[in-house]
Amino acid sequence: MLCGAGGRHCGSRGAGSPENLLTRMFSVSSLLLVAGLLAQGVSAQSSSEAKPEVPAAKSEVPAAALPALGGEAKIAAPLLLRFKAADYPGPSLFSGREADIPCALEIDAAGAVTSVKCEEGGDPLFARLARDALRLAQFQPATINGKPVESATRFTYRFAVSRESFGEPPPFVASGTVQGEVNASGTNQPLAGADLLVEGLGISVTTDAKGRYRVKLPLGSHLLVAYSPLFARGQLRVEVEPGQAEVVAGSIYLRKREVSNDFSATAIAEKSRIAPTKDTVIHEELRNVPGSQNDPLRVIENLPGLARVPFTGGQLIVRGAPAQDTGAYIDGQRIPVLYHLLNGPSVIGEEMVDRIDFYPGGAGAYFGRSMAGVVQIQSRRGNSDRLHGSLAADLNKSAAFLQGPIGRDTQFAVGVRKSYVNPVVTLFADPKKEITLPVYYDYQGRADTKLSQTDRLSLLFYGSNDSFAQVGGGRGSVPVDLGRGIGFHRIRFGWNHRFSDALSLEVAPILGWDLSSSNSSGAGPGVFERPQSSAEHTISSGGRAELIYRLGQGGGLGELRAGVDILFDRVSYSLDQLFDQQLRNLGAPNAEEQKLSGVRILSSFGEYVESELRFGNLRLTPGLRLEEMHWPGRSYLVGDPRIWARYALSQATTLHAYAGLYHQAPTAEQVDPTIGNPALLPQVAQQFGVGAEQAFGDLWSVKAETYLNRRSSLVYAAQASANGDGTYHNPLQANSGIGHSIGLEILIRRNFTERLYGWIAYTLSRSRENPGSDLPGLGRAFIPTVYDQPHILTFLVGYRPSPYVEFSTRLRIASGNPIAKATGATFNADSGNYLPALSPFGSSRLPAFVQLDFELNNIWVADNYQMQLYVDFQNLFDRPNPEAVLYDFRYQSQDYLRGVPFLASVGIKVSF
Repeated sequence: MLCGAGGRHCGSRGAGSPENLLTRMFSVSSLLLVAGLLAQGVSAQSSSEAKPEVPAAKSEVPAAALPALGGEAKIAAPLLLRFKAADYPGPSLFSGREADIPCALEIDAAGAVTSVKCEEGGDPLFARLARDALRLAQFQPATINGKPVESATRFTYRFAVSRESFGEPPPFVASGTVQGEVNASGTNQPLAGADLLVEGLGISVTTDAKGRYRVKLPLGSHLLVAYSPLFARGQLRVEVEPGQAEVVAGSIYLRKREVSNDFSATAIAEKSRIAPTKDTVIHEELRNVPGSQNDPLRVIENLPGLARVPFTGGQLIVRGAPAQDTGAYIDGQRIPVLYHLLNGPSVIGEEMVDRIDFYPGGAGAYFGRSMAGVVQIQSRRGNSDRLHGSLAADLNKSAAFLQGPIGRDTQFAVGVRKSYVNPVVTLFADPKKEITLPVYYDYQGRADTKLSQTDRLSLLFYGSNDSFAQVGGGRGSVPVDLGRGIGFHRIRFGWNHRFSDALSLEVAPILGWDLSSSNSSGAGPGVFERPQSSAEHTISSGGRAELIYRLGQGGGLGELRAGVDILFDRVSYSLDQLFDQQLRNLGAPNAEEQKLSGVRILSSFGEYVESELRFGNLRLTPGLRLEEMHWPGRSYLVGDPRIWARYALSQATTLHAYAGLYHQAPTAEQVDPTIGNPALLPQVAQQFGVGAEQAFGDLWSVKAETYLNRRSSLVYAAQASANGDGTYHNPLQANSGIGHSIGLEILIRRNFTERLYGWIAYTLSRSRENPGSDLPGLGRAFIPTVYDQPHILTFLVGYRPSPYVEFSTRLRIASGNPIAKATGATFNADSGNYLPALSPFGSSRLPAFVQLDFELNNIWVADNYQMQLYVDFQNLFDRPNPEAVLYDFRYQSQDYLRGVPFLASVGIKVSF
């Protein structure tokens, strides 16, 4: 039964309710352990039967309540008279979880509890339940020389779980053993720890880790009734015939309760050993977010620190830095893009994602070769119990996924997706406006096998290919043709060996192939509107090896990590483009056409060590990464020291800070001797950040962080200089640039519960760069970066009235990107083209981006499968958000390249 203090204060439920079985099966005792009455200014002994300690100089008894004492005062501690036991949460009962919650109580002179403060530790839910119960307690007040006074005392509220015996079942002669499974409806997932009762016989069993049960029964017909927390009960009738030694019963399917309590909460933020500012999204946390196309990975776009992703990109813009400065990884292996082009979904299917970690700044020594943020995806193992899969289709794409076991120690998971042009866009598109939409496919697969208790092998392979499709663009539109393709393929082998509970090793060789191409016509000023194209192929190889040593039991005292990170890139490229071959400031651009091709070998060897140290409430993590960078004719060794710290002021308040150095190599084109400079140096960034987190109860929290990212040795077009002998030095590219990003990020969130979740994210930032050379119209002034967005506000809220229905909405508001606006043009008789007069870059901006999205998600559940229907409305008010400015050949009229219009997507997904 559900009991209170000492197991003596108990409540009861209806005998016919499903909860009644739980109360019969478990005894949950909530014990109040008196810690002591605190007294100040006196030396006394307590008359309480609990005999608490009474330390001196620590009382909460008001000084006015103390009488003038001539000798030793007689102090009596408060005694508990009436107590209401806390409700034990069903999800924790399912796992048999226990907790001891220290609480501090303030009691008035009438014995009523006026204040309760409970230490949360790792159990905020238990702390809240204990606090709510203790507020209703009634005490015999503390007394000094017989006079009631206000007092304070401490209790430890204990949540304990113990199984009670049903007693001996009625005697019978066993005839057969019935075996079967208890599964969740729709998903077919086994329910471990479910209770099975044989009606009328008083026999009960519990399912094992795979949801299976075995029970001996006499001849006849029997009703099996299954119960599990968070699920409605299910039943199955079985027949035991004479001579049957084994009876294989069908599965019992349990459906989630329509009305669920709102106690359990899961927060995204996780305190990381790799960085103090990591935000984590796990697979089960979000079922849908509007505008995400049912893709949990797009959730990170709504977190502080991320600028609005450019719709033509597929990259991440972190704290205003260029996209190439942010690293995207899958299981520690870097990939060129994380999202499909034009704001498409992530390049790896959501079924294959276990979690995604976002580091806007201060990433640890494990990561290198990036000057800005890091996004790390952890892939998901296949299911080990049975085959599961799904088929999905909507107006944008179709997908298929399958996972399951191969033998006893091996699991697999495979998935594929293919997109197409949404027919709604084609139907309602303005024929005079061009709209560019993505077309892509991707695939993923993973296999894991357990060789022994200490060795595991894994294989991960995945790939993606993107291109553009254009809709509209009839007479009257500015002629423009933009094309881009990005494709990549990866394979990763993994071997994990555990030497002991404290020491483990992981080795992971990798192999990859990338393809990037682009072509344009009419997208540049003057003669640069002529057709241009480029293509780049990269073959990547390398690997990681990491040794981890955990200090203390389970790493409780800290952790030491050391590893190597090796990468070889063979980059081949071909360009058919127009280049300004004139020396700057010495004439008009002649835009000579150049057809170039080349092969470059770039390699990098990273070695790192990092140690997490714990000193009470302080966590300190120093690290060092050494990087040896090589490209044709050049080799560099750089050192990146990094450190971060986190200090817990209280259970609800933490402070953190970090500082670190980061290096990044130039690209293959930038070190090409024809269009670049082989003598370029690595680019550098210094990252600093200070922040705080404050929890308000169990559900609400606020996180704020201010940051500074200083960049130097940035690669920019170089200024030619005279040698004094009639010749000129024109290096084309130089490490002349510097830049910085500074900002404030705020996240107000309501943690995930079974019904309601959401947050408000705001980013205030300014990102500037200085080319460092006298470029026309720029000089040496700081200018905004291409994706500088000073204000970004995201409002997200989702509501689930039942486990099978969800409504969610998202509002995004962001400053427009900076541009250089054409103010006029002059005709060049030599070239026969108009040359634009441009305002300084950043003196104008595109209009602000505003978009409202809404999604409805509904699920129908059968025993062996479930069907999900979702309707996703993007850009609900059809706001024409501009993404770029386009001009006619005379620069007298302009048009915008627009983003996603109103887009309605209806999708169906069947899972089994």
